[in-house]
Amino acid sequence: SLPVIESLESVCSRLGYPEATLLEVRILFVEGIDNTLQSIEKAFKDEDWADLESEMLKFYGGCLYLGIPRLTLTADWLYRTLYNENYLIDDIGKFYSLFMAEMTLLLTDYPDVFTKISH
Repeated sequence: SLPVIESLESVCSRLGYPEATLLEVRILFVEGIDNTLQSIEKAFKDEDWADLESEMLKFYGGCLYLGIPRLTLTADWLYRTLYNENYLIDDIGKFYSLFMAEMTLLLTDYPDVFTKISH
């Protein structure tokens, strides 16, 4: 079972970045999280799969620096579904629901997760 949140030391070790660099990237990601999530929700609602793919790739990339493996995994599943040109709309909906459920769980169980991550 994946942890909900990894320690900063674990993420630094896994990615091979110094802590200061990792914190800078985290701060940038966290500052844009509201806009990013709104863009993801809008792209899904509008069935703009190309935009959703682009947004999920950016989100997934940012998640790698945050140390939130379960959310990273669900973001990756959704991105890979969209990246596959033979995707099924049902699969997009399924993985989008999983992604949003994990995001909701993270924010419910760890309401200050993005504040803690950026410091």
